[in-house]
Amino acid sequence: MDEDEWIDRAVEERQAMEDLDAEAYEEAYDEVLAADWQAFEDYMSGAELSAAHSSSACGAEPWAAHTPFGPLVGGGHPMVEEAYSMIRQQGASLSQERLQHQNHTRDTLRLFWVKQNRQRTGDFAELKKSFKDLPVCDKVKNLEKFLMTHDCSEAERLDATRILTHLWLQMCSLEVPKRGKISQRQPKVQGRKPRKYFLNSVGRVLLTWIGMWGRLEPTCVPTLDLQTADLENLCVDSLCAELAKLPQVLEMWEKVKAALATLVLQLRTFRYTGSMELCTDTLLKEKRLQLHVHLFIQSGYSADQPPFRVESRKSLELFGVPPHMSGCHSAAVKARGRNSNEVSAAAGHYYLAMPKTGKVFMHWANVEPWKQYNVRDQWIHQFWQQNKLSNAAARAEFVNCKKGIRQHTENVDLFERLVREKEAERRRAVTAAALQQMTLPNVVIPEVAAWVESRKTLQDRYKFLVLEGVSQVGKTSFARGLVGREACLVMDCSGDNTPSLRFYNSLTHRVLVFDEGKATMVLSHKKLFQASSDQVTCGSSPTNQHAYVVCVHAACIIVTSNTWSEDLAGASEADREWLVNNSLHLRIFGALWQKPGGDGGPPPYEVVGSKAAASALQSGVEPVRQVEPFAA
Repeated sequence: MDEDEWIDRAVEERQAMEDLDAEAYEEAYDEVLAADWQAFEDYMSGAELSAAHSSSACGAEPWAAHTPFGPLVGGGHPMVEEAYSMIRQQGASLSQERLQHQNHTRDTLRLFWVKQNRQRTGDFAELKKSFKDLPVCDKVKNLEKFLMTHDCSEAERLDATRILTHLWLQMCSLEVPKRGKISQRQPKVQGRKPRKYFLNSVGRVLLTWIGMWGRLEPTCVPTLDLQTADLENLCVDSLCAELAKLPQVLEMWEKVKAALATLVLQLRTFRYTGSMELCTDTLLKEKRLQLHVHLFIQSGYSADQPPFRVESRKSLELFGVPPHMSGCHSAAVKARGRNSNEVSAAAGHYYLAMPKTGKVFMHWANVEPWKQYNVRDQWIHQFWQQNKLSNAAARAEFVNCKKGIRQHTENVDLFERLVREKEAERRRAVTAAALQQMTLPNVVIPEVAAWVESRKTLQDRYKFLVLEGVSQVGKTSFARGLVGREACLVMDCSGDNTPSLRFYNSLTHRVLVFDEGKATMVLSHKKLFQASSDQVTCGSSPTNQHAYVVCVHAACIIVTSNTWSEDLAGASEADREWLVNNSLHLRIFGALWQKPGGDGGPPPYEVVGSKAAASALQSGVEPVRQVEPFAA
């Protein structure tokens, strides 16, 4: 095949490839390019012509027309043969590998040339643009000078050798028809969009793999029934501990670590952190066990750990599943400063290293928190706020952080207490709603009705109501039923002379019930029990450190007691007179709820301290002191 025939064949194949769609074009071009490289490597190594020669666009004849490692730039190039021998010994390929590390080295060579040829301030951008139009011989000279003047690492020499080989092929363009840079995987075609990269000069990124290989059988944990279990209140950490003991999960984790180790080696990763976790969202929404794998990788600052440049997601497959990408940051962020870049990357490493909810195994990494990088307290707070850390784990991490320990641990303790109180209040509300459906209506007592109606008349102070009777006659329930359960605040005052009104809300509560209140308590807070128009100070002490002010004007204040008469008998004459004049005292001898089938009349009772007796006493009937137990 002569040169004209070779050109005609190459043009025909290129035109045929351009008629394909984008995906088919890429596959076809990759096959042709691979065949070209195989032909070149076979020739350089002295091997027999392979089957790839016949399918190659260039064939074997153009390669055979040259002497191996022919003269470069008019003279010999001893480094090429030495570097090429090293590549052959390592089993590396001369073709552009899938992860494309040499792009970083190519940028280094361009920057080296610009610095060498810069003559005046301001021509940096122009020189950088003109580098691609340099003759091949000048690029080779630049590469030779770079290798001789720099103490290059093995990785840089490997990349430089690949670039040097590409340049050598371009210099042989007299026999090999030129079709753009050989090092480019896709030739420039008019009208075709530039190729998109999955990772393009990325400094750090979080990769996630989730697939069928991570799906576990529902019966793998015998103690858990996913269909009937309360997954909202399930302890995920205990479940992950059970999963970590399963043989199939242990085997899967070992395979994952081996695959990730190969991946970070190919990517020349500077720092990495990986973990296997249980997907809690899938557990709650779909009621199945699904494992997934995270890997956070960070590039370095040299050709040994260059920025990540990956063309296709398939290059990073794990068990046949391509990764999802998140938290991607360009390597150009380093312009803000290396310290800023390190701090940003540390947050990504800590995300996988922390004791996160759903973590099955201890993380796999070459860096550890609080050793190779510091952890900020706001990161812990953020992840705890997102429910990725349990309360116990967040408390332990705040202690490890050694910054604001008291503030953060007290915050966690306060949160736990408020959550418990909220749950208790929720349960109380549910119970109250159920009891409301069972509660029978109150009986009608005219004196009490008139006492409630008196609140509609504007006064400076009002009387309080005392309901005295034995247990289980419904005194407290009767007080709640006057205005409804939500508008009534019940305080337990048994054995306490200082009632707490911190939960009193003047906009909501119309009735205040002091359950099992004593006469001494009332005498200690006269203005409070008179429902005065003045503000009342509660919680007083010698220092008034915990004092607070409430306004209970015109509120219906009720004291329920079993021993109010005894309290009156034990009080002084002046105190007894004050209590009698400022209260409506009813002594109850029967149930205060309407019995089914009854007439709704009041039970036997008497108004103590009043000249008018109750209806039962006016009729000459002795009050019945033995009453039925309280029952809804």
